[in-house]
Amino acid sequence: MSLRATWRRPVELASKLFGSTVLAQLAVMGATAFAAARLSPGDFAWYGAMSGAVWIAGSFNSLAVEHRLGVVSEPVYHSLLRAGLTSVSVVSVACFLGAIGGSALGEVWGPMGFLVGVAAFGLGLQQLLTASILRQQRQGVLARGRLIQGVTNAVLIVASVFTPVPGYLGLSLAWAASIFFGLVPLIFAADFRIRGLGRPRGSDFTQLWREVKLLPVSQAMAGSVASLPLIVLPGLGNDSISGAWALVSRFLTPMVNTAYTTLQPLYYGGAAEILREDRREEFKRFHARWVALLFVGSLPVLAFFVVCIQWLIPLLGDSWDVAKLVVVPGCVYFTSGFICLPISHTLVLLGRVNAQFWWTAVRCLLCLTPFLAVGTLGAGGALLWWAIAAAATFFAQIVMHRQALASPGAAASSAA
Repeated sequence: MSLRATWRRPVELASKLFGSTVLAQLAVMGATAFAAARLSPGDFAWYGAMSGAVWIAGSFNSLAVEHRLGVVSEPVYHSLLRAGLTSVSVVSVACFLGAIGGSALGEVWGPMGFLVGVAAFGLGLQQLLTASILRQQRQGVLARGRLIQGVTNAVLIVASVFTPVPGYLGLSLAWAASIFFGLVPLIFAADFRIRGLGRPRGSDFTQLWREVKLLPVSQAMAGSVASLPLIVLPGLGNDSISGAWALVSRFLTPMVNTAYTTLQPLYYGGAAEILREDRREEFKRFHARWVALLFVGSLPVLAFFVVCIQWLIPLLGDSWDVAKLVVVPGCVYFTSGFICLPISHTLVLLGRVNAQFWWTAVRCLLCLTPFLAVGTLGAGGALLWWAIAAAATFFAQIVMHRQALASPGAAASSAA
């Protein structure tokens, strides 16, 4: 098969995913700019805290089964789905109960905690449905879901500005609701019916442990690394810098997510197919091409990040001049995420679940350290050193991928 024929389908899928994702993210960014010109940094700080909590809950509520669904046999696939759906439901109920208790702390905590539970449920279900669709190599369905989610989020953000709902709550409601709108095409396209899966069994969770081991804990730690500034900075009482980081994240995360949601399904789908057939040498070449592609693609992205934070965001009003204080941490963290996130689960695909866990634990500790020293570093200094630690550990993981690929039996271990 010629090189052109080999890359034709991935390029077509990438074009479809990229086009729909860019349209969706442009809509969200435009709506966010509209809202930022009318809301305060404090509104974005609280919205950022809510979204950060959702990403942490969503990082482990499906027990990370989505990372193994593409490579396991059909009976194991259905067993993992039952376990994953059960876990998503349990974690969401726990979030609801936490919201009831949190409401006693103040009027903000109750509704925001409830939204964390709702959004975490939607996010977990989205992850399971996405993995099911990727198993079928139907990435085009994901394009429709992302477009619907982005457009509905943008419409709801704009609409919330004209309601009496507090700004932070309007932003949070818009995002939570859009997750469920984006689920609609995924639900219709998934190759299983939830009722047909039957009730969860004890053997499902035994099978789950064999497949993922400590990966859910690893996922929770990884989610905590990304969400630390969003959750910790508002607690420091500095609405300006915490709001600025939340808004910068709202603008730059879509850029990183465009790479992640467009390229990760292509990488994951192609890698899983190669590994199922135990074609180890081909996977080495496949992985090396993806690393090179991501590094080259990050250069124009970095330039956009600098322009966005330094000049575009301050145009939204005088209160957003503080965004200039987060130019360096924003560029360091989000550029490294653009490069590394699409291939960040390579160790899991290779069956090195324990290695993924222990490295993520080290990464979490290194990224937490700057915030433990916030009294000495200050909020801005802690944010900068957190970004440097996150980027350094991202790139170290790519080195670990190369070492795992060089070891005997790497591909075979993942295909079991």
